[in-house]
Amino acid sequence: MALSRQSVAAARRLLAGCGAAGSGYASPEAVAAAAKAAIDKKDMGAFYDCLTEESQNTLAGTAVMVGSMMKLMSGMAAMGGPEAQAEAEKETAEVTAIMEKHGVTEESLKDANPNPAMMGDSQAIGALANVVKDKRAFVHDVFTALDKMKKGGPDLSQQFTGELTDLKIDGDRAAAKLTTQRGEEELDFRKTAAGWKLHIDMEK
Repeated sequence: MALSRQSVAAARRLLAGCGAAGSGYASPEAVAAAAKAAIDKKDMGAFYDCLTEESQNTLAGTAVMVGSMMKLMSGMAAMGGPEAQAEAEKETAEVTAIMEKHGVTEESLKDANPNPAMMGDSQAIGALANVVKDKRAFVHDVFTALDKMKKGGPDLSQQFTGELTDLKIDGDRAAAKLTTQRGEEELDFRKTAAGWKLHIDMEK
């Protein structure tokens, strides 16, 4: 059940419809291949489409968290003097602009209180996404900016490069192992009304 070149090529052709109008995939292997194709193209919007609704909120909430922490660190840089503050603001300017564009401001987050302790709690992270106007676009914009900065972005390219094995389907749930350069990963899947989707479990 390797993610072969043929399956990835097929997924690339399907990416335009990956998640469009709530579409899913016929099998866990198909959505895993589509997710890999999206990551290869650095298209986080397409990757977002391959996730369950809960996982989409988790990913959007994670983007809120990362952006919030970057803004916080930028503000703390003032303690290092004007030059340090100016450099920090320059580094985070694009992410800050993206957050403001999508309505993710200090005012909108005042009751959410994003903090690193939330990172193991899917529900808490997902709730952060409630302030985002367009979650798909926000995810794509934030992680594209982080990739250009080469810091703080998700190491997803390695997570979806490898052989998918030991796939076990139990009703509308499935799990498989993926052997990558980082070692053995576990992928979770859910079968939705539209078809199979990837599922992010923060507790894992």
